[in-house]
Amino acid sequence: MEHGASEVRFLIRRQQMPTINKMMGIGSYGFTHGYATLPDEWRWRIMHYSFITQTPPPAARRCASAAMIMLIFTLAVALKKSELKSRKW
Repeated sequence: MEHGASEVRFLIRRQQMPTINKMMGIGSYGFTHGYATLPDEWRWRIMHYSFITQTPPPAARRCASAAMIMLIFTLAVALKKSELKSRKW
C-alpha cells in the first residue's frame, strides 16, 4: 500500500502448508450416519481436529488434469457442433 497499490489481497499465511487431507472420509455414508448419534464431546473433538489439521490446497497435477479434461470436452463439443453444421439434411 505504501508503494501506491490501490488494493492488496492477503490470502494465506501459514507456518506449514498441510499436505494430507486427514478428514477425506468425513463425507462417507458410515460417518454421516453415525455422527448424529455421537455425544457432543466427541462431535466437538472430531470437528476441532478437522479445523486444526486443515485441508491442503489442490495439487497442481490435479488442477492440470482437470483443465486437460475440460479442454478435451470443450474440443469434442466444438467438433460435434461443426460436424452437425456441415451435414446436409
